[in-house]
Amino acid sequence: MMQLSLLFVLFFCLTFYRNFYYILNLLIILEAMMLSLIIFNYSCSLMLFSSNYTMLILLTFAACEAALGLSILVSFLRVRSNNFLSSMNSTNW
Repeated sequence: MMQLSLLFVLFFCLTFYRNFYYILNLLIILEAMMLSLIIFNYSCSLMLFSSNYTMLILLTFAACEAALGLSILVSFLRVRSNNFLSSMNSTNW
């Protein structure tokens, strides 16, 4: 299970690197990456009989990342009316 979740993390990292055209796709990839990290942490804690405090921290970071990403997406859609990263220009933002 641990190897599979690490493989998923690697796959999502490669997908994140190759797919940088839409903000919404990047947010979905980041959420899937956090989910696979949580599964990896859970399987490690089951094998080592340790506490789940790090899983609680990961869940907190995932919730903060999702809220921040969606607020950036909404503000970007209001300004640009699309979610292309290529239309982002630092001088016009």
